[in-house]
Amino acid sequence: MNLGLGATTPVEHSLILKRAFERQAHIKYVIYGFFDDQLNAAPDGAWQDLIGNRAFSYYFPKEAASFYTPNSRLGEWRLEITQQLPMLAERSSLWDRVELFRRRLDEIGMPKQMVNRFGRVGDFNALEAKDVPSFVQRCDAIVEARKGFSTPLQAMIDLAHEHGAKFFLVEMPMSPKHLQTFYSLPVWAEMRSHLQSLAREQQVSYVTASDWVTEATNFEDTVHLNESGARSFSARLGLTLSHMTSGKKNELVANRK
Repeated sequence: MNLGLGATTPVEHSLILKRAFERQAHIKYVIYGFFDDQLNAAPDGAWQDLIGNRAFSYYFPKEAASFYTPNSRLGEWRLEITQQLPMLAERSSLWDRVELFRRRLDEIGMPKQMVNRFGRVGDFNALEAKDVPSFVQRCDAIVEARKGFSTPLQAMIDLAHEHGAKFFLVEMPMSPKHLQTFYSLPVWAEMRSHLQSLAREQQVSYVTASDWVTEATNFEDTVHLNESGARSFSARLGLTLSHMTSGKKNELVANRK
């Protein structure tokens, strides 16, 4: 089951996973996709960030605050008070309409912006690193400090272990342009090695799938696969995880080749 939720962070994912484990169904595997430095990024719960799907945090203020503002009763109160005022907690419901109207006005007399099924393409392109130097700086800072996983990701891993579920980290397919610009750099090889080392320490499986989809035509934008790309990736991921969980390592190596 794909439980992906757009425009969310590991904090929301951790809160959702905890609720999932509280259900009767037995979860055997947790598969967590990521790109770039998402596994190490510190949680950011500023007022302007907790909108849209991230408003989910308001409904679990104590737990969310433990990630955003640990050991701060004030931070917890801020979330609790917002939770009691739906106009504030769900303030993006109004802002969405305002933003769409603003964008329509902005396009008057101008070339129409490219859009896909997820939204404006330019918005997702902005998720990439601004340039090579900034990407190198971010990765270098993590590798040199031997920085561990972020607290919400670590909480998810601990939850999985506690409930006997196997945790997989999946380096998600990236566009050929992203691979060539960023992942071909020596710093990404160092970053990947660091992440794999952290995964081994946490008894987590690491799947390098960033180069599984090689055609630009299989991407909606820089970070989203289109339908054909998603189908191809999902089929290979299912086969790979099946081999990993059944111990067929030789078959897995053959498939990677």
